[in-house]
Amino acid sequence: MRFFFYGTLRDRDLLSLVLGRPVARDALKSATLRDWRRHPARGKTYPILVRERGAETDGDLLDGVSAGEQRRLALYEGEGYRLTRVFVTTAGAPGPLGALLFVPSDKAPPALEGDWSLDAWRAQHKARAIDVVRENVDRLGF
Repeated sequence: MRFFFYGTLRDRDLLSLVLGRPVARDALKSATLRDWRRHPARGKTYPILVRERGAETDGDLLDGVSAGEQRRLALYEGEGYRLTRVFVTTAGAPGPLGALLFVPSDKAPPALEGDWSLDAWRAQHKARAIDVVRENVDRLGF
């Protein structure tokens, strides 16, 4: 299965921990999701997507995600997100590619105005996020 990641799971260290396997740098391909905008989630360190006509959100595609890894991703994302199918564009692809994406459910926190930055998240919150996932491996069912 192919997944599109737009937030914290664009970080290979975190993604590898959640999937339970190393993710090579060249396994992630840059992609663009149209008609969605990434915003900070209120009271959280991660982003949330909001539908917005004409907007574009950059992210990464990962092919070859197994059913077991999909389950781990769903456990990590929690009940605030649901899985949906989207189409994204990539450089060099002849047309849009289908991918799975976690989008906010009605249980997700509200979005704040402004942009969310992966670089800022890495500098300010990555270490704690890695620790939290490691501390909760058993509870999450990993």
